[in-house]
Amino acid sequence: MSGSESDKEQSGGTRQRKKRTKKPEKWAQNVAKELRNRGQAYTSVFTKKQVGARSVGKACTDGCFDKVKRRVVDILFREFWDIGNFDLQNAYIQKLVRPKEIKRRRKPKDPNSPGPVRTCSYEYTVTYNGTTHQVCKQGFLSIFGLKKARVETAMRKKVTSSTSAPTTDQRGRHNKRKMIAGVTAERVRQHIKSVPIVSSHYNRRYLDSNLNVNKLYGMYCEWMSRDYPDETKVKESYYRHVFNTEFNLVFQPTPKTSNRNHDNSRNNIISSSNNNNNNNSSSSNNNNNNNNNNNNNINYSRHSPSMRIISPEDNYCQTSYIPKNYARPPTINSPLSQIMTPTNHHHHPQYYII
Repeated sequence: MSGSESDKEQSGGTRQRKKRTKKPEKWAQNVAKELRNRGQAYTSVFTKKQVGARSVGKACTDGCFDKVKRRVVDILFREFWDIGNFDLQNAYIQKLVRPKEIKRRRKPKDPNSPGPVRTCSYEYTVTYNGTTHQVCKQGFLSIFGLKKARVETAMRKKVTSSTSAPTTDQRGRHNKRKMIAGVTAERVRQHIKSVPIVSSHYNRRYLDSNLNVNKLYGMYCEWMSRDYPDETKVKESYYRHVFNTEFNLVFQPTPKTSNRNHDNSRNNIISSSNNNNNNNSSSSNNNNNNNNNNNNNINYSRHSPSMRIISPEDNYCQTSYIPKNYARPPTINSPLSQIMTPTNHHHHPQYYII
C-alpha cells in the first residue's frame, strides 16, 4: 500500500489539504515593485495613485540623439528596463557614468561659506555593439528615461563604497523593531503543545476535526487571561505563523457521510415515478383499446392506399402519451398538407398507425 493510500485511509477516505503558505510574489507591494523596476505603469500601494510607464525623454539641445541614432536610443531604453532589478540597474549606470576630477573651481562670493559640495565631476557615455558614445547629462537621462536623483544616488554609492562591487539597496532590509521573542513566543509554543492529539500517522499528528486555528487562538487568549494575565498576548497572525511553520499538525478531516439517506430518497423518487408511469401507461392502454375498437381494427399505414387523416379532435391527439407504434408523417408539399395541419397548436401533430 502506498503512502498516499494509507493517508487516505487514516483520514477517513478524504484528501488532505496543504497548509497555507506565503506567496510574496503575489503581494500587491511586490507586484507594484516589479512593475516599477521594469518601467511599466503601476498603482502605488500607499498613495493609491496610478503611475505612468517610463518613456524616452526629450532630445537634448547638444544633438546627442542624432549622434547615437534614434533606433539605438529605443534599443538602449528597452534593454535597461528589461533588467528588472534595481541593484543591477544601478550597476549598469555606474558602469556608464565615470567620475573625473574637477578642472576648474570658482571662488565663493562669501569667504565664510563652507567648502565646495562637489568632490568630482562625471562623464556620461552609452555603449552599443562595442561602440561608445559620449553624451551630455540631459541626453543620458533622456535616453534611459531617468531622473537625475536616480543617477546621483547610484554614483554616490559607488564613490562612498570601499569596494569595487556595487552597493545593494538597503531599503526594507533593517531588523524588525518589534520582534516577538522570549517568554511571549514561548507561551505560544507551550499552548500549541498542550492541545491533545487525536491520532498520528508517521510523523504527522492530527488534532480534533472540530478545531481550527481561529478556535485555537481563542483558547490561547482565554488561557493567557486566566493563567498569565500580566503577560502580553500575540496577534492571531503570529499564532498562525508559529502553528504552520514550527509544528507538523493537521486537523483531522471529518469522515465521509453515509449515502444511505441519499439512496433512500433516490429510491423513493424512482418508485414514485414508476407508479406514475404505470398509471399513465394503463390509462393510455385503455384509450388505445377504445380507439382500436372504434376503428374496427383497420390498419392505417403510411403507404396504405386508404389513408385516413386523423383530425386534431381525435382521441389520438388528446392523450399526452404517444405509443411506440405511431410515427410522424413526412412533410408533403401538396394541398393535402394544408388539411393535415392542425388548427390548435397545443395538440400533438398527427400520427398514423403503422
